[in-house]
Amino acid sequence: MDNESPILLRLNGLMAAGYRIDEATSQKVSDALWLEHPARSRAHEPTLILASNGLLFSLERPQSSREQLRIYPEQSAEFRQFLAKVPRPTLWEKSRRTRLSVVSLLMYLALLGAVASLIAAVKWLFGWG
Repeated sequence: MDNESPILLRLNGLMAAGYRIDEATSQKVSDALWLEHPARSRAHEPTLILASNGLLFSLERPQSSREQLRIYPEQSAEFRQFLAKVPRPTLWEKSRRTRLSVVSLLMYLALLGAVASLIAAVKWLFGWG
């Protein structure tokens, strides 16, 4: 990591391990990227923050008594050790966003169909058409 940016190396490593940028949250913060792992129940650190200086840290969970993860830019060996422990997400876990989008679209279309049927019933009931 001599001349290379620790931020890009870390981001690429984390994304290869399955982490994805949480765009909605990251856009609200100007100097950090929030990363989420799709295997939320299996990942020891499902949410990570990569700061603009290369510091990688986790959000401490209140129910957990363990220390908060903090890997500084100069700790490349610790970062590699952390990556080695990250579980690879399954296809089912990776497709969660797509599945939620499809279900939302189907529910929206069903709602539109129900509204159209209701309008047709009201028109028939009152003889408007």
